[in-house]
Parts: sequence; structure tokens; C-alpha cells
Amino acid sequence: MIHGEYFTHLFYFRNWVKEFQVTQESYDLIIIDIVKKGLRSVKDIEDISNKIKLVMGNRCIVKWRYVNNIKKTPQGKYIFTRCLVKQ
Repeated sequence: MIHGEYFTHLFYFRNWVKEFQVTQESYDLIIIDIVKKGLRSVKDIEDISNKIKLVMGNRCIVKWRYVNNIKKTPQGKYIFTRCLVKQ
């Protein structure tokens, strides 16, 4: 098990990221939704993907989706990490 905060720290100081959400869809699939501000950094994308694979395993697929917004909770909060894997 990896603490959700591990993933949030990967996005610190990435100036091109306005909002993000990391979702674990299955044991081997991570989806990253990004709202960009400015041009994305290919170097950052590689760095984040590699650090995710470091803890999740090399078989893990990291998919990036660029979206216009990330849905907030009814209370107006963002959920930065989500796990959809049933245990």
C-alpha cells in the first residue's frame, strides 16, 4: 500500500499544473487527470511516471488525460487521489 500523499508530492513545483487528480483504476493502471496552465513539460511527465512506476511496479501503466476541470465534492473540495480497487 502506498499513501496517497506520495502522489500529491509528485506534483509540487510543477508550474504548468493548475489542478490534478490521480486515480488508481486497477492494480496496474493509474490515470492522471490534469488541468494545465501553460505548456506541459515532457520532462516532468516522464519524471512523475517513473516515480509512480518505482512504487507501483514497472508493469503499471500511467495514463495522462488533459481535462478542462476536475470535479469537486459537494462541499467544494478537490480529491487529489482516489483508489477504485476493491479489496
